[in-house]
Amino acid sequence: MGGGEGGDGNRGGSATRATQPNKHDAARRGEMGRDSAPSTDDPNFKINTSAYFFASATRREATGNDPPSTDDPNFKINTSAYFFASATRREATGNDPVQLKLPVALQLAIFVMQQSLQARLKQMSTKMDENIKVKLLIIIIILLGSALLLQDGTRKKRQWWVKPWLGKGKGNLKLRRELLEDKKSFKNFLRMDETTFNDLLKKITPKIEKQWYTRECVSAEITLRYLATGESYRSLMYNYRIHESTISIFVPQVCRVIYDTLKVDYLKIPTTAAEWLEIAKEFEDKWNMPNVIGALDGKHLVIKSPGGSSYYNYKGQHSIVLLAMVDASYNFIYINIGMNGRLSDGGIFWESDLSKALERNWLNIPEDKALPGRIMPVPHVIVADAAFTLSNVILKPYPFRGLTHQQKIFNYRLSRARRVVENAFGILANRFRVLLNIIPLRPEKAKVVAQACCALHNYLQHKNRDYFKNVEETVDRRYRFVYGLSRQHGDKPTGRALQIRQEFTDYVNGNGRVPWQDDMV
Repeated sequence: MGGGEGGDGNRGGSATRATQPNKHDAARRGEMGRDSAPSTDDPNFKINTSAYFFASATRREATGNDPPSTDDPNFKINTSAYFFASATRREATGNDPVQLKLPVALQLAIFVMQQSLQARLKQMSTKMDENIKVKLLIIIIILLGSALLLQDGTRKKRQWWVKPWLGKGKGNLKLRRELLEDKKSFKNFLRMDETTFNDLLKKITPKIEKQWYTRECVSAEITLRYLATGESYRSLMYNYRIHESTISIFVPQVCRVIYDTLKVDYLKIPTTAAEWLEIAKEFEDKWNMPNVIGALDGKHLVIKSPGGSSYYNYKGQHSIVLLAMVDASYNFIYINIGMNGRLSDGGIFWESDLSKALERNWLNIPEDKALPGRIMPVPHVIVADAAFTLSNVILKPYPFRGLTHQQKIFNYRLSRARRVVENAFGILANRFRVLLNIIPLRPEKAKVVAQACCALHNYLQHKNRDYFKNVEETVDRRYRFVYGLSRQHGDKPTGRALQIRQEFTDYVNGNGRVPWQDDMV
């Protein structure tokens, strides 16, 4: 009996051990691939399930079988266990076919979180479609893994802090000194001779040396070269062995210093009657048009699209507008830069501070004066094209339809005087060729670049009287006036403005006629 009891006791003990959770048994079943997954009726389902699928994944990884199929009802658990086992093997062997080495702890964290998320989804809705759960779970796992990877991933080490070739030599910085023996090439290189360059350097160095000072005045030279050629910052980097990121910082800053320094003496609008009368006399002597104190026009400076359509102009480009008034010698006496290209020249003028100053007579414009050989006093005017509104101050041509011979003569004579502003734009852009290309800068920085070009334009004219040599010969009597439709401003002129234009028309067809004007129309 004792033996029987002992035998029964042993059998009872075996039964007791069989009902307790045994991870090794579950793992063995998964590894051998003979038994099915643990039943949900098993009270130890959770423990057996994790061990079973982890063992199965380990077996597939070891035998080279494919990852779990999406048709597998236990796809979620199989996938996590499979990749966890794969990561474990790659970590141990150093074999990483996908070049993605995550720490085992990270893989384990993803696995544990996946299990937690699965349980949470089950609690949220037991009626939710299984496919939707699978998709949501996959998305969450991918996002979680990506976030952890980015957080824990090793950043790529720099190959070098400064590229070796950037620190060798001085690039084109030697070229300026070598060009001193060839004055013509030096002037073409920086758009000014050595004396003028040294004078400019003397003016701006105190304001730029705090941040960008070097013995060779690198920032000033590179900025002038950029304005002269319009080269990209990357091209300048290879020429001067200074990184493009550095060049992109100091070029706008040096342009701002150039403009702020030169505008005080070389780019200022007259404020006395004597100064205006001097300009009027120059227009009469050079362009046979009395009582003219300036020529006004706008030029579109094409820029890289800043986004949106605010700067999109009628030419199909993104631009900012350079509105300028020029004297008879191609000097800029007023500039307004930065308005978006969607606006008309006339609209920009009427919103400008120049228009308000003229309206309030803050600039001390001389009193009305009769044209030579005439009796009726007329104001001193600014000549402009058809884009502006005819007024007591703005003198524009007649519309190009149904014109009489006298009106055609007036249009020719007016355009001959007004053409100085277009010539000034042409000289400016050909001297500083950055304005001929698409300026790859934001509108604010493109504005500063254009301001520096205009200031340098006037500065070079003042320092070198040969700056515009032979320009007048290119604007000679062989000019033929071409008629065509022009952009007209919609505002209706006043009776006084029409009367002033008629007085100028009578003058150019009478006392003020020139011998060649009839041949031009």
